[in-house]
Amino acid sequence: MTVEQLQRDGWPTEEKIGSGQQARFETLFAEVAGAVVGFALFFHNYSTWEGMGVYLEDLYVKPEHRGKGIGTALVEFCLHQFSTRLSIRQALKHILQVASAYCVCIQENVYVDHV
Repeated sequence: MTVEQLQRDGWPTEEKIGSGQQARFETLFAEVAGAVVGFALFFHNYSTWEGMGVYLEDLYVKPEHRGKGIGTALVEFCLHQFSTRLSIRQALKHILQVASAYCVCIQENVYVDHV
């Protein structure tokens, strides 16, 4: 994965947006004193069993900033986004998946991938 690929897929130019291209994922950044210290990356998916969904792919907080509520704030904001975009049933399912993975992150103090 390159910076160029991330920029192309996550932040299309206005020209590409005008031609109908949309971002393939959304990213929330956590900042402390103007410096990025964490992020959550998620995207929309579709299931033939459940319909529309939102998938949290990555949750990361720099080690020196863990334990300060930054990860919790990112997860809570994601959950809010999920709940406003999905049905109650779908939102609850995603909340449980994210919360389960987040607990692993807290216990292991490791980077969570493929939530």
